[in-house]
Amino acid sequence: MANFPNASGGTVTQNIVAGVTVGTISLTSSGTSNRTIQLNNSITMNQDGAGVGTATISNALAASSSAALILSIPTSGTPGNLILNDNLLITHNGNSTN
Repeated sequence: MANFPNASGGTVTQNIVAGVTVGTISLTSSGTSNRTIQLNNSITMNQDGAGVGTATISNALAASSSAALILSIPTSGTPGNLILNDNLLITHNGNSTN
């Protein structure tokens, strides 16, 4: 799980060349700042392999703002991929407007 509670914004760069596997990417902050995940290398979304679970990308910000969870690619070089190895649930169940 990549969870960003009480984040003050900023960018997380996925720079592990072999890639990473996560079941959830979640922004649960009560702040009002964006959180960006830059895909310099791949992220595989896989909650539980062949099981019945679902991978999740979630924006659950408590603050009423325009803050967002952003997946981006680098402006130069070869970007990584967002690889789906499971069902994917994308939710926005917070108070932000993005």
